[in-house]
Formats: sequence, structure tokens, C-alpha cells
Amino acid sequence: MSLEIRTARDDELDRVHYLVAYSFTFDRGEEGRKQMKHLEEFAGPATVLLEDGEIVASLKVYPFTTLVCGAPVPMGGVSAV
Repeated sequence: MSLEIRTARDDELDRVHYLVAYSFTFDRGEEGRKQMKHLEEFAGPATVLLEDGEIVASLKVYPFTTLVCGAPVPMGGVSAV
């Protein structure tokens, strides 16, 4: 078994969407992909885990800001499958 962690390529984005949609029981079809596109683009490209060349997990970190003692501090919202 070979494992690889890297940024998803453009030609793999449909597979990443399918994996996330399947895991959270979202629409896995083209219409679902269109509806989720804004969220998928918000965090930038996904980091993916490949097992024997197949994507089996993904990770995205959404950029947020939180206030700590009144000062804005960058924060990441983690989304993973």
C-alpha cells in the first residue's frame, strides 16, 4: 500500500466533491457540484490523501478571523473527510 498527501489537481476536483458529498449525504451529481462550488472555491484547493493512487480523504482549511481581547486573529476552520 502506498500513501501520498498532496494538493488536489484540477482534474481531481470532481472526485474530491464526490467524496465530500458522499460522506455528508449531499447531492453527488452535477447539480450538487454547482451548488457547492462557492464553498469549494472559498478555501482554495483541497489537500488529499491517496492510497494506491486513489483519493480516499480530503482536507480543507477555511480562512476565518476571530477576535481575541478585541484584536483580530487569523483562524482556520477545518473541514475533513
